[in-house]
Amino acid sequence: MERCLQIPEVLNSICEELNPPDALSVALTSRAFLEPGLDSVWYEIKSFDPLISCLPDDLWLAKQVTSHQPGMGRMSTATVLFVKKTIKPKHLKRYLSFYAPRIRSFELKTQHCKKLLSRTSLQALQLATDHQPGVFSPCLKECTIYWISFQGIQQMMGNYKEDVAPYMSLFFGCSVESLLLSLEEVPDESEDPLLAASVALMGRRFPHVKDLVFEAPSLGWSLEVAHDFFASSSWSYLQELSLQYATPRLVRQLATFPCLSSLYIYDNQRQRHPDWDTPLPPYTPLGEDGFPALRELELTLDKITDAIHFLRLMSPNNKLKELQCNAYAKGCTSEECQTVIDAIRDHCNPLTLESVSLCAPEEYFNDPQAIEQIDLASEDLVDLSPLYRFSKLRSLEIQFEGSVQFAEAQIPEISRAWPDLDNLELCTRFSNPDRIPSMNHHGLLRLLQACPKIDSLGLRIDTTQLNSKEEVSNAGTFPLKYLCFGDSPICSPSLVVAFLRTHFPDLPSLETTYIKRANEAQETLLDRRWKMVKETLKEVPALRN
Repeated sequence: MERCLQIPEVLNSICEELNPPDALSVALTSRAFLEPGLDSVWYEIKSFDPLISCLPDDLWLAKQVTSHQPGMGRMSTATVLFVKKTIKPKHLKRYLSFYAPRIRSFELKTQHCKKLLSRTSLQALQLATDHQPGVFSPCLKECTIYWISFQGIQQMMGNYKEDVAPYMSLFFGCSVESLLLSLEEVPDESEDPLLAASVALMGRRFPHVKDLVFEAPSLGWSLEVAHDFFASSSWSYLQELSLQYATPRLVRQLATFPCLSSLYIYDNQRQRHPDWDTPLPPYTPLGEDGFPALRELELTLDKITDAIHFLRLMSPNNKLKELQCNAYAKGCTSEECQTVIDAIRDHCNPLTLESVSLCAPEEYFNDPQAIEQIDLASEDLVDLSPLYRFSKLRSLEIQFEGSVQFAEAQIPEISRAWPDLDNLELCTRFSNPDRIPSMNHHGLLRLLQACPKIDSLGLRIDTTQLNSKEEVSNAGTFPLKYLCFGDSPICSPSLVVAFLRTHFPDLPSLETTYIKRANEAQETLLDRRWKMVKETLKEVPALRN
């Protein structure tokens, strides 16, 4: 056992699993555990208290203050420290040399702040450290900033309330690699230029950040602040970025980041920015060089066609591998879906693209007015042929209220175009009871024979063509891991069960659920038949949902 404890990696692994109080106890048990134990204790800082506890008590004049906490419905008491004596470098020596280098994560939380530093105390600390950014956590890697916490601390100071944000550079240095900056719950402060400037210039504090999450409401003062924030730095090291919203102007800024490889935008604000509807300028091939390192793009925006603003900025030799586009507020028509597919053909690189996902909102189907046109022609269906040029495609998901043009005659083209395809999801999650699928059970088996790597499949088929007098196909069995039929038409549950048991004996999951329109019955005959299929399949251990 003692030999194990002589291995630093073992000691570090033990201490990393402990909470701070337990890590402190372990650190005091033996010299071997002291360093790794203290590293664990000081790994994350959530208040000013650790710094204050390392400084002499006679530096401060403490005053008790009582304040009302908005939203809490009660009064709170805190201690505000005012500087009483000159803070000299010798007072900070122990903290800076022994404790500060251990800090890797900083997140200021009001509930952890027992003692607060007044503006004069923070200024005194700046003077004592010669205004060095990040001096109190020089090896900081992760930083979480909820701007509302700064305002919460102001409220806790009562009559002495001061904005601590301008002094947080004492803790935030250029070593930070992971940053979460949230402006959520901050009221509209458009009349406060100091607050806006503090946020906008925050980007300069983190020149080496690699992973950034930026949370902010999409309207009001934060919109312009976001543009200034991303314009304040070149973001030369940024690799992964998550945003709550975007505008075309912001998209153009993001396209200039040289190392950005993963971009996630989840805009659920339900308020569309007018710039999205501004007509796009004529496209000039080979005229853009944006997003040079982007490999993963995941968008949730108002309309699925908003993704075109991103695709048009991409370099012809872009490295995009995964593209996911979700619409949240508008129904996605076949024409809109086709427009995005055509844009993918024009702007994505056929040598790199491996995954495409286009999804429409589920909420749209709660609208009883959301019905398809009476006279539906074949050209109103989505055409997949523009994607045939992407020979490395492994996953394709298209889910919206319309349908994809997919017939048995296309199987040879698909097998040649996408030899590595393993996930094909063309089975809409939504109710289409009046559309008869062009593919039957024979087409399904031919598809799986032609594309043997498919192990996850979602496809509506016409199971009504199953016949008890028909000879059993010699197509064999297929090792699917997932199969979805959605609201495929069905007449005979027993024939469907026999077909599945014959060709998919090891299928672990069968999915037949779909989203109904608001004016549809809660349980239809279609539902009861598919329910019977699933209940019967439960008798086979391999077929369980």
